[in-house]
Amino acid sequence: MSIVRWTKWGCAAAFLLLLSAYFQREYQLFREIPAASSTVPGDFAVYYIASLQAAGQGDGTLYYPATTDQDAAQQTLMAAVPSPSSWDNLAQSRGLKRPMRYIYPPFFALLMSPLAHWPPHTAFFLWREISLFLLFVSVLLTLLWLRAEPLVPLFFVAAVAALSFFPVVEALYEGQVDVLVLFLWVGGLYCLHQEQPLGSAICFALGTAVKISPVVVVPLLLLRRQWRWFAAYVATLGFLLGWSIWRLGWQSHVTYVTQVFPSLSAGAPGLLGKSLATVIHNVYLGHVPMGSEAWHTNVALTVVKKLVGGLVYAGVLSYFWERTKTASYLTEELAIMALVVLLISPLSWRHHFVLAQLPLLYLWIRTRDSEQTSAREWLALTSITVVMGTPVADYLALMVHNRLLQIAFASLLPIAASAALFLALSKVPRPTQKEMPSASDA
Repeated sequence: MSIVRWTKWGCAAAFLLLLSAYFQREYQLFREIPAASSTVPGDFAVYYIASLQAAGQGDGTLYYPATTDQDAAQQTLMAAVPSPSSWDNLAQSRGLKRPMRYIYPPFFALLMSPLAHWPPHTAFFLWREISLFLLFVSVLLTLLWLRAEPLVPLFFVAAVAALSFFPVVEALYEGQVDVLVLFLWVGGLYCLHQEQPLGSAICFALGTAVKISPVVVVPLLLLRRQWRWFAAYVATLGFLLGWSIWRLGWQSHVTYVTQVFPSLSAGAPGLLGKSLATVIHNVYLGHVPMGSEAWHTNVALTVVKKLVGGLVYAGVLSYFWERTKTASYLTEELAIMALVVLLISPLSWRHHFVLAQLPLLYLWIRTRDSEQTSAREWLALTSITVVMGTPVADYLALMVHNRLLQIAFASLLPIAASAALFLALSKVPRPTQKEMPSASDA
């Protein structure tokens, strides 16, 4: 008993020391670094200007669609907003550089509008600390869902691993939204685990309004006949859409649906992209585009990328259905779907793999609890985690000059994610004859 208490309180004390050191460093950076544009990353600057527009401090414009169809995807992703423009004027008035174009749904700008009350430097640090809090809550909820014991030591280890995971480091550095997406996904999963379909639907609807990708869980929930969940999801999404249209106007939503989103759905090649679509595009080009190198896409290539993503998605859903017709392991399936969406999305940047922490933690706990785990399986899981959680593969891609090696190294992360997907699918047990689909009518 004394060893158990020592472990619990020792880990708690070590975790508090870690938090103290982290916040001390954050406070020193906040005080010592001048509030200049160079201290606010370009990704967060986009969010911040969008929040100003949503708060009524500009002309309300959110999107500057591409001017030509040939390079619409590259313009939307890589080009700065036009100058002169309302966005450019707002950026200059706040001491920011001309920002990139806003590519998220309109509602996300509305969600970020409270940050408009602070200067960009203060808003950036506030957003980082909110993200850190949501990260730790996501880890805790995942462990509670998995019934992991002993909770305190495991939470300490998982929290340190989460904070050290490179996609998280990059997301915090850039001020990206990925930790919020992770939190809403885990929250929706945990609410279902607690038999609260309304709370789960609200979480996933919010996630969809922030970033479209969480919508991929809807067919799974329909497959499992979660009718109350679906009704609550549609109602919540409808409410959020109505609120967004009321506050931001109809035109922004039309522009996003008809021009911005189609440009994004074409995908993009490059080193930072880590979806299957990016791998296909890199292979098609025969090299990995670096930096601001120009590239083009075509209809046939886009069709191939979407076809591969659709086949992977349909294959996973088919596997779930063939494995069991019940909703006995719906939460496990939702955790696995986090990997699926990263692989099949037209655009999955490196920092988007913050979401991969959910299935990775699921794999580590389930592997630990299994009595038949071999050394080979532990080695595979460790290798997968290191590849997904470090930038080593990208450093290697930058160092080599052979184009085939560049493509291979740039593809290591999606390859590791694919291996994690196969491993996670093998961890979901098949229901026994005695198990009833108690959640199927929820």
